[in-house]
Amino acid sequence: MEGDNMSYTALYRKWRPNIFEEIIGQKHIVDTLKNQIKNNSIAHAYLFNGTRGTGKTTIARVFSRAINCENRKEYNPCNECDICLGSINETLMDIIEIDAASNNGVDNIRELRENIKYPPSKAKYKVYIIDEVHMLSQGAFNALLKILEEPPSYVVFILATTELHKIPDTIHSRCQTYSFKRVTQKDIKDRMKFILESMNIEYEDKALDVVIKKGEGAVRDSLSLLDMCISASENGILYEEVMNVLGLSNEELYYDIVNAIIKNDPLNLMKKVELVFNEGKNIVYFLKDLIMYLRNILLLKTSEELKSILDLPNEEIERLLELSKNISSNNLLRIIEILIDRDNSMKYSNNARVSLEITLLKALNSNFELSLSSLVDRVEKLEKKHKNLESQNISFNKEIKTNNLKSNEPDCAKESKIENLEILETENKSIKISKREEVENEALDDNNDIDKFKIILDNWDATLNYIKKYKIAIHAFLIEGMPKYIENNNLIIGFDEKFGFHLNAIEKKENKDIIEKVIYKQHGIKINILPKFNNDINGVEINKINEKEIKDEVKEFFKNYEDKLEIIE
Repeated sequence: MEGDNMSYTALYRKWRPNIFEEIIGQKHIVDTLKNQIKNNSIAHAYLFNGTRGTGKTTIARVFSRAINCENRKEYNPCNECDICLGSINETLMDIIEIDAASNNGVDNIRELRENIKYPPSKAKYKVYIIDEVHMLSQGAFNALLKILEEPPSYVVFILATTELHKIPDTIHSRCQTYSFKRVTQKDIKDRMKFILESMNIEYEDKALDVVIKKGEGAVRDSLSLLDMCISASENGILYEEVMNVLGLSNEELYYDIVNAIIKNDPLNLMKKVELVFNEGKNIVYFLKDLIMYLRNILLLKTSEELKSILDLPNEEIERLLELSKNISSNNLLRIIEILIDRDNSMKYSNNARVSLEITLLKALNSNFELSLSSLVDRVEKLEKKHKNLESQNISFNKEIKTNNLKSNEPDCAKESKIENLEILETENKSIKISKREEVENEALDDNNDIDKFKIILDNWDATLNYIKKYKIAIHAFLIEGMPKYIENNNLIIGFDEKFGFHLNAIEKKENKDIIEKVIYKQHGIKINILPKFNNDINGVEINKINEKEIKDEVKEFFKNYEDKLEIIE
């Protein structure tokens, strides 16, 4: 029994491809290498780049055997000759595998440089497969460069890396580079089915989908997970058993959690977290799956046409669409960002439960805050519209007052003042004020400073827009200022210290004249513009308008008691 345990071989090793036809998902690379073997055009250095479990080491081994095989069948190794068997059993001295993670110093590469002086003992080529080559030190890369510049004709280097950006350009440029892509779910599934059928093990398609999803496109990882599921099950590869073995949560749980976040329901959310821990789910897997679940909702929110790339059952697509209708894209993005931040550190957390609870509550509060923010935006827009309506009413009332004073004028002179405002389209136009407007404005200019300031302040956005249509440069300077009060017929416009350049621009006579004419044309108020820094402004004058409003309210309140009280100003 003990001997049997010692002889067990992991699934991914037992079923590692031995010929090119067994390699899946990298046809573009396999075809190129097969042609090189057939044409005897072997390069001196190759650089294989790709994520883990995509076949870099496997292809390197098959290729190294194929170029040295004594009985090669067109381009495949025979796997029966002394060279092939020596390579498979790792007894052949001419095919050397080096782990750069543990042999990354200058001395290691210098030793290699000494060894390549000796020709192969049995094979045609001496092949060096250097895995994780990006782990070499800078000195080691410099030593390796010397070898790659002038290698012996019998030496072939195959460098493998998961981080191509860490390879110096000088090394990169001396190699034929092949980029390995992630293996598709279909290719991995077909390979798994072949293995399971060869082993006479029954399986459910749905269960294989779960294993492949957890493997994230890496064949080795997927087969390692499958190996674990085979060991844990006596009845084949079944969906429920796979979920339990891998500590995964079903789709219903993710639906309930996202629904609780959308509905701002912390009680239900925390109950689901408790369920995750009570069932012993893998927290790292759980968080990653929740992120993917939200990502799927976001894709469907962006466009329902994207459902074709999700590769999900129609029932699940419908549930995702249902959730997507109740949450905005901005909210989804914010929640996903919060979960990704926690995902990066979850594996190092000393208290996974608290970390998960805090993260999900943050996501819930983030959704609520964003909803509240959107509501505030809507209210602000409504207030702005209301203010514009009030502005039009003020102008309209003034028009009636002015027209009553000029009853002898023709009807055409009594048209609404707002309707007669010119829309200035170019910077070359000057602001023209007709004689009729001058007469009307004289009457409007009789208001006191407080009333004038209230009119200007309430309609400041309209003034800015009017100026923008006339001369955008003045608008760009003036938008950083704000009317503060009127003193001695000067409209004080306050600027923060950082906008000194803007203040100086508004002080120029030609710019002040334009602003003054616009205010006169809009409101009939003759005023001088006086820009100042906010720090130089006396705060007492700013509160004058509030003082008057309060006084007016008090007087209005006591009007009901005039017969009993004497009102003194």
